[in-house]
Amino acid sequence: MEGMEFNAFDCGQPFLCPEQVIAHVKEHYQLSVVEIKPFDSYDGQNFYIETVNVEGKRLPYVFKVFNSALNNQTPALSATNNVMEILKQKGFPCPEVIPTVKGDLYQLQEFTKLTPSVSPGVLSGIPTANICNLKSVSEIGRVKDTFAVQLLTYIPGVTIHDLDVLPDRIFEEMGELLGRMHLILKGIKMDYGCLKEKGDNSPGHWCD
Repeated sequence: MEGMEFNAFDCGQPFLCPEQVIAHVKEHYQLSVVEIKPFDSYDGQNFYIETVNVEGKRLPYVFKVFNSALNNQTPALSATNNVMEILKQKGFPCPEVIPTVKGDLYQLQEFTKLTPSVSPGVLSGIPTANICNLKSVSEIGRVKDTFAVQLLTYIPGVTIHDLDVLPDRIFEEMGELLGRMHLILKGIKMDYGCLKEKGDNSPGHWCD
């Protein structure tokens, strides 16, 4: 998240402190976070967290905060969860959504969000985890916003961006993976009208 452009604050981008995530996970999942660090994100926010169970074993999760523009697109969030579950049942390494103590797979939660009250560029280069440490009222402001959030199991791996050398068949393997996903999902009837692009008049479900 370093070098985040100023205009990201104007499009529903969440900027939560690790302390806010820790408190939310404790209240809604009854889990005590012992380690937390931010992941790179596009228009949302993701945190890697570790908790400790009663046996003293560390359990890793990902806490995901969606862009507030998705607040009125909760059917899309449900559809995404359903697709992940279907693929997981077919052997794909998909994360599992962890329900809250009330059984919710995601929540619409109000948070106090940090937002700049200064000219563009002042916060450029400040890691997300350090923004909460800014104390000057002249440099930082606070507003309330609502975000969809959920907790997922963590699946270790390496992104293509982090590979120093690309394997010879990486793109062929990606194509094969997408092909397998297509074969699995094309036979699933599911309302995906909420996911369609503007102007797409196709039926709102996958079918044979």
